[in-house]
This record gives sequence, C-alpha cells and structure tokens, in this order.
Amino acid sequence: MGLLPSEIIKFLQEAREKGIKGKTLAMMGKQDILVEWDPFMKTVKNLGFRYDPVIADKIKGQRNINAFDLFHMFGFEEVNAVDRSGYEGADIIFDLNDTLPGSLRKRFDYVINGGTLEHVFDVANAMKNMSEMVKDNGMIMHIAPAAGWVDHGFYSISPTFFQDYYSANGFMIKHLMFEFILSQMPDSSGLQRTFYSEDLRLFHSPRQLTDHITSLKAVRGADRIILMCFAERQEDREVVRYPIQGFYQDIYGNDQKRNIPLGSIDIEKYVQAIIDNPGKKALYGCGHVCDILLDGLYKINKEAAIDVIFDSDVRKAGTIYRGYRLSYPTVEKLSCYDKIYISSTEHEGEIEKNLLEKHVPQEHIEGPSSFV
Repeated sequence: MGLLPSEIIKFLQEAREKGIKGKTLAMMGKQDILVEWDPFMKTVKNLGFRYDPVIADKIKGQRNINAFDLFHMFGFEEVNAVDRSGYEGADIIFDLNDTLPGSLRKRFDYVINGGTLEHVFDVANAMKNMSEMVKDNGMIMHIAPAAGWVDHGFYSISPTFFQDYYSANGFMIKHLMFEFILSQMPDSSGLQRTFYSEDLRLFHSPRQLTDHITSLKAVRGADRIILMCFAERQEDREVVRYPIQGFYQDIYGNDQKRNIPLGSIDIEKYVQAIIDNPGKKALYGCGHVCDILLDGLYKINKEAAIDVIFDSDVRKAGTIYRGYRLSYPTVEKLSCYDKIYISSTEHEGEIEKNLLEKHVPQEHIEGPSSFV
C-alpha cells in the first residue's frame, strides 16, 4: 500500500476544495509515501498548497516518510490508519471482513483506500465498511488495481464497480479515471512515471471503454493500470444496496419496460408517422414487426417512404429483404438518415441504446412503445 506523488497531489487538490483544516482522515492501512522529497515539495509550492514548515523539516530528514506526519503537515487535525493488525503501524485495529463497530461509523471527513480493497476477501463488506466510515459530505478516495496486477490481490476492479455501487448508495462520484504506470520509464528519482485517462464516466458502453484503453496502452510500457475514484457522500442511507451492473441493467431493464405486447401497438399510427415525417428514413430490425410495418406501407403504396433497413446481424448485410437493401448500422451509415424507426418490440431498448452510443440524436429515433 503506497501513494505516488501524482496520487497525493490529486487527493490534496480535492481536499483543499472541500477544506482540510480541522478535518479527520483515515487511511486503510498505513500508507507508504513513495515520493522523492525535494521534487515533491517543489510541486507542492508551485501549486500553492499550505503546509507546516516545522513538520516539513522533520519529514525532510526521514529515510521513509511517515504518512501520519505528511498529512498532519498539510493541516489534517486527526490522521488514523485502519488495519487488521498493528504490524505496519496502524493505530485502529479492524478487519474489513468484519462488521463495522459503531465507533467508526461516520467518523472521518476523508477516507483513503490506497490499495487495500483488493486484498480483502469479502470485497462487498469492505466497500460497505469503508463507505460507512465517511461522514455526511465527506469524501473517499480509492486506488485499486484494474489490469496488469496478476496475483497482487484477490481482485482487479472495473470502473462499473465504483459507478454502480456509489450510485446505489447515496454517493456522488467526482472523478473516475485510469492511472497508467509506465513500468519501463522511471523518472530521475527511480519512481514510476504515470499518466491518466479521461474521466471514465464519459464512456457509455464496454466497447467504448475498451477502445479508449487500447489507444492508451499503445504507449510503450503502459502495461499496468490503476483505477482511481473520488466519491462524496450525499445521502445518509442505513441499508447498503448491492447493485446490478449498470450497463446490463440499462439493456435488460429497458427491454423489460419496452417489451410490450404487439397487439397493444397502434400500427396504423406508426405507419402514418413514417409517412408524415420528411427526410431520409430507415427501419432498424427485420422480423415480425418490420413485416407488419412494411405491409402497412405497401397497402397504401407508400413503401418508398423507407430507404433502407438496418440490422445488427452483419451476415445479413448486402442482402435484399422484401425489396429493401439490408445494411449494417455503422456510425457513418446511420448519420445519413433523418429518422430511424425501430421495428422490434423485444429488443427496442437495446436497439435504442446502440443508436445513442453511435451518436444518433434521440429526436431521430422512434420506437413502437411511442405508439401504444
């Protein structure tokens, strides 16, 4: 468990914004401070952080920087380390696998998990305990392995883990990013160089996130990835909720809501909407609903209202379906159409999500659930 210079600076930036003086801080395990003192202090001064020069002089002479001293130096009134034993200098002995005692509930303004979570077997209970230690409007910082840390701990953590947990439990995520450690490129002090991804909340599907990671891993030596999360407690909830993974909840939750009986859809109204809207139009999905819509158009000689039918089965691309060309829905092809009509009740939510991920504006999408 250790904090790199960039991680300490990011934490201090967040804490300075919320306030440091008189605040309480708990580290999960006494953190190793992995900095070279003079370059680190140069950064501290350049960024205008306030610090106690007396404590700074004390730290300057330490061979291994004491984490308690470091955070006291920046103005934290109380600094504690929570660990299952006192072997590394923790002053609060508690196993995160166990039930949190009342004395630790809502005790701290700031909590730092600097590489503990992945070593606790009951990871769900550990998250519950750490989040319950945070005061109302307090903040928790997580640093956890995401990739390239085989057998470092029990787990590697995905961004959705923090996103879904905190959205279900009254916290607001302020930052969520990957930290890439360049294992082949230490700096002049011998410490690892790092760089950060964009905010991971910008990515709305696993595919988008995978593409972003791939582009960043192209940097030589970026083979180890850390996940960094800052979350602020907004609501007091006594019962911790364990979430369903959000991405799949979006897909299947939407499908469940949209999977309406075909007989409840006003087909004539849907067909009329297709006819009345100007511009280039496409159907998405070839199947029973598609056939019903096409039947309605053919009956009134308006089949020319549809230019193409999209289908997510790439093997159908290039074939003809009832006189219409079938096309695979790439971003470029979708952008050529002013309106896309979803011709599926079973997969309406999934198709809409796919279109939105491909940057089709919401107002360009129409589905059968609008015509119930």
